[in-house]
Amino acid sequence: MPDVDLDAARREFAYLTGLFEDAALLASEGQGIETVHDGLIKMRRVSITMGRIQRQLVILNKLLQ
Repeated sequence: MPDVDLDAARREFAYLTGLFEDAALLASEGQGIETVHDGLIKMRRVSITMGRIQRQLVILNKLLQ
């Protein structure tokens, strides 16, 4: 693993951690959903955030290999 750019891996991990925090915040906001429309909006936001998390995990995995 000597070819790993640790600074890049740390940046990606920090960004990933922030995305997890965003997802947790969105999920907690979802507790107050009152209509189906509100639920759809929150679901889309969570879905987008989860997609970003998946992309960051792929990037981090590539950096660490």
